[in-house]
Formats: sequence, C-alpha cells, structure tokens
Amino acid sequence: MAQDHNGRNFDPGTRAILTELRDLHLEMRADRQQDREERREERRQSDERFERLIRERHEDTRRRDAAMQRAFKDIHTVGVAIVKTLNGNTRILKSHTRILERIDRKLGVRGNGGPGRQNGPRLP
Repeated sequence: MAQDHNGRNFDPGTRAILTELRDLHLEMRADRQQDREERREERRQSDERFERLIRERHEDTRRRDAAMQRAFKDIHTVGVAIVKTLNGNTRILKSHTRILERIDRKLGVRGNGGPGRQNGPRLP
C-alpha cells in the first residue's frame, strides 16, 4: 500500500479519489484565476469605453460652444450693421417712423397702445 507524507496508508481506491479531488481543486483554482483575469479585462474595456464617451461628450460640447459663439458673432455683426445703417440714414429712419405712425392712425392705435376714436364712439 502507498503511504502519504504523514505515513498513512491508503488503498488504491482512496488514492484515486484523493488524486481526483486534488485535480478538481487545481482546476477550480485555475478557473477562478481565469475568471479574475476576464473580469479585470472587462473592467478595463468598460473603463476605456467610458473614457471614450466622456472624451466624445467634451469634444461635442466644445464644437457646440464654438458654433454658438460663431452664431452670436454673426448676430452681433448684423445688429451693428443695422444700427450703423439706421444712424447713418436718419432721413430714412424718420420716413419709416412717419409710415409707421400713419399705419397706427389708420388702425386706430393711440399713443398708449389702445384703440383710437377715429370713426365714432368706442363700442363695448
């Protein structure tokens, strides 16, 4: 009969069972190690995806901010051009003001924004 390192004797059936248990233990240990490494790899990939999404979000925000700044600059440029045109052409501005006043009179709008009494008394 075979003996273990403690001097105990084992019959061949017990030895086969112990050998099988040892092999199962080693396989389980290897499986756990592989699972740990797979989880570590999945975590790394997940972190990379997250960082890429964050980076893309920041880039998108920067592009939107730049587009918004360009739009405001364009609006400002047009506004300045309108003001310069109006200031440079006071005759035209006065003419436009007179046209608007005539339209207001024809519509019956008074200075306070209410209807005027052009064609008789105001109806309830």
